[in-house]
Amino acid sequence: VRAIYTVPHTKILGFGADYHYPEHVETQLSLARQNIAGALSKHVETGWLSDRDALEIAQDWLYNTPNQVFKLGFADIG
Repeated sequence: VRAIYTVPHTKILGFGADYHYPEHVETQLSLARQNIAGALSKHVETGWLSDRDALEIAQDWLYNTPNQVFKLGFADIG
């Protein structure tokens, strides 16, 4: 949650690590998505973020920033 306040959201990779077993990736991604959604939704509920801002942050953390950092070449979302 503190990352929302302190780090540019274009500098955060919301998910990723080296996993010994590839089948663990799906579970870890699911946990990351749940944690990010929970943190962002708390800020939307308190009025600190709009729905649109929260969606943009999630898109950057989980798609746009990794796409740019790893030079994947996909079109950015949003």
